[in-house]
Amino acid sequence: MLTILDKKAFANAHGAFLAFMAQRSGGIPFTSFDHPFFVDDEISYKQDAARDGRHALQIDSWESWRNKTGKILAALKAACSPQVSRNLMEHRYGAEGNSYSPLYRVSTRTEIADLEFEFDHFFRGGSPERNELGPRFDRLATYLREHGLGCKWPFLAYLAFLLDSRKYFPILPGRFEELLRFYGSDARISGRVEWDRYLAILDMADLLKQELSQYGTPTAIVVQSYMWVVGSLVKQGLPDRLQMDYEHCRQDELATRQKRAAERERIGLLGEWHVYDAERQKLGAAQLDHLVAKVLHISQIDDSLGFDVLSFDESGAELHIEVKTTQRDSITDFGFWLSANEHAKALEDPYWCIYRVWAIDTAPHHENLGNVVMHGEGRWRIKAASWFVGPDSTDV
Repeated sequence: MLTILDKKAFANAHGAFLAFMAQRSGGIPFTSFDHPFFVDDEISYKQDAARDGRHALQIDSWESWRNKTGKILAALKAACSPQVSRNLMEHRYGAEGNSYSPLYRVSTRTEIADLEFEFDHFFRGGSPERNELGPRFDRLATYLREHGLGCKWPFLAYLAFLLDSRKYFPILPGRFEELLRFYGSDARISGRVEWDRYLAILDMADLLKQELSQYGTPTAIVVQSYMWVVGSLVKQGLPDRLQMDYEHCRQDELATRQKRAAERERIGLLGEWHVYDAERQKLGAAQLDHLVAKVLHISQIDDSLGFDVLSFDESGAELHIEVKTTQRDSITDFGFWLSANEHAKALEDPYWCIYRVWAIDTAPHHENLGNVVMHGEGRWRIKAASWFVGPDSTDV
């Protein structure tokens, strides 16, 4: 089923979202996904739930638990507990009444072993990509239904979230179905748990990511949080049309974009300074003082060379470092952009590498990712995101 997004409905709801963010933060405008109220009220605890849930699952140990019936089930119970999952699932009706009740409705060794086998297949039976997870999602849902264990949306969506929080997110079907209808989609979510229904929400999230790209690149957690807030506003009732002074809005948007551009420059420069200082300290600690003086902040001299810092490794070989900086930590990192010039430099320069700097404003740290263009296969995926269009000077 084709998922569509009514642009007028989006604009109406987004205006209400911006007003809500400013109101709840004491007047701070929403200019990026790092907006303090948005992060504190919606983002942070979900990131904590994803981290703590994965830790509780101990998936790396599941292979060694094959003959230890009950270990996987215990790990799932821990990951679904109120202390870990927070409000991402229901916790009001007791262990056997909540959406994760299948974990508590098996008692014999055989029942537990069979259910653990299905969970193991869900989490470790293939990649987390949509085309591979879909059949596993439906298989687990079918098993739960056919064995009378109960199959509810919050549980299955939460398991997908724990599998890969970069791609999937928890849902409550009623709220999200109402939001889909508001946006112009007739997809049905509530009722039978099926991958195609979950996919309709994921597709809508993809469309919203495009509309929200001016604020950065939203992660799955970010777009879920946006949908949750907007869904709440929709439920309360939005006006048919937001009355706004168009000229005032244009000036506000101009100021917002200028501020966002300045913020990108600030973050980038802080990252370059961090790497420059770290490289000098590294070489000094290795007693390579003759190389310390040769470390250069290249982008301050010439920003057209395709890298930012000239440094050296402990053997004396040059490093042409392109610095990519973010305020996020490594767990919630969603990637970075390469310019055409940087990409070309990576293909031709044997000394070129990426240093990724995380948490620049709180606890800056970095890693040498190497040449992700030439040698990033298996860890990094590179895809074209834009094209340059210029006049055709070819003689006719």
